[in-house]
Amino acid sequence: VADFEYLRPRAGTITAKVWEIADRILKEEGAITMNHRDLVIQACTREDIKANTASTQYSSWRKVHR
Repeated sequence: VADFEYLRPRAGTITAKVWEIADRILKEEGAITMNHRDLVIQACTREDIKANTASTQYSSWRKVHR
């Protein structure tokens, strides 16, 4: 198991949903684009995830995806 697997939030949680959305958008875009963070936060708010939660979790996700 890769080191980052230990850093991922537990499946089924709201925080894990943010990571899933970030992963999905990364796959769709093919790279982490300049507006990736904005796209993730927008997608999260459409799924009733608070923007602050999305922002915090995106920061954690991004540390793993350097």
